[in-house]
Amino acid sequence: MHATKAIAEEYLDRQLIVWGKVGGYVPTRWGSLMIRLYNAADDVAILVDKKNLDRLHIDNPEQILERDVIAYGNYLQPYGSRRPHVRVRQAAIAFSPRVHRRLRN
Repeated sequence: MHATKAIAEEYLDRQLIVWGKVGGYVPTRWGSLMIRLYNAADDVAILVDKKNLDRLHIDNPEQILERDVIAYGNYLQPYGSRRPHVRVRQAAIAFSPRVHRRLRN
């Protein structure tokens, strides 16, 4: 489902594959990353936990801006929050172009 059509009213509390273009991000206090998508319905975001960030070698979130992203997970809206998100399951997110790990000298 493209992020522009992923409305909370229809998909909340369901598993969903969502894709779109990364427009921004917000680090969380738990070391995760909330990825904002351009023109996403209900401002749905993608929540990527620290384990997935480490697996993808994302230590600088600036490197994912403007990339296409696809993710699979649970469409949730925490109590008291106005913004829903898709919580990514283990190893269920990919970027295009792919994120490459920089080699150290």
